[in-house]
Amino acid sequence: MGQRTYTGVNKGRDRYHAVYHQNGLYIHDLLPELRRDWREIYHGDTAAMAAAMVDPRRVNRSYLHRGRITEAPSLGMEQLTLLEPDHDGVSVYVPRQNKPWAPVWWLHSRHRLAVTAADLFVVAGTDEQVGTWTCTRCGAVDQLAFTTRHNWGNEPGPSGQRGIVTCTACRSAETTDPLFNVTVDHSP
Repeated sequence: MGQRTYTGVNKGRDRYHAVYHQNGLYIHDLLPELRRDWREIYHGDTAAMAAAMVDPRRVNRSYLHRGRITEAPSLGMEQLTLLEPDHDGVSVYVPRQNKPWAPVWWLHSRHRLAVTAADLFVVAGTDEQVGTWTCTRCGAVDQLAFTTRHNWGNEPGPSGQRGIVTCTACRSAETTDPLFNVTVDHSP
């Protein structure tokens, strides 16, 4: 079962262009599809993929949407997934639930399009569209928690929110900063 989503491109300065999907995919299912398309159709050319995603010649104009991350999401929207052409990654936003008086899109997670051997979470099995994710440290399947935080004090790296995916079984975490640098923490 899907959800009401936008999938599109980050245009900078909190702006985005996206396509509306009445039955869009959850990020667990969408990310493997985006990674496969990036690798097999666009051969790692994120700019070409971004242009195609919101090309009005390829997408029905009535489904195209332009907005700002700082704007209140439309009623019933559940996810905004944005391709980040400058960083070969994807940022996922959800409506801010804990502050209904200040509704905006809130960072849910960040993911690189390139898969590396150092990744903490990988797609299980041979069919990348299954949508099951395995922790490479403990082998837990689909036991993920998503959180975000701003950088701490003198922490190295860019300022801004970090997306954190944590394995709820072994507590290992993968933190992705705004430039899509990934840090894996196995300390817990």
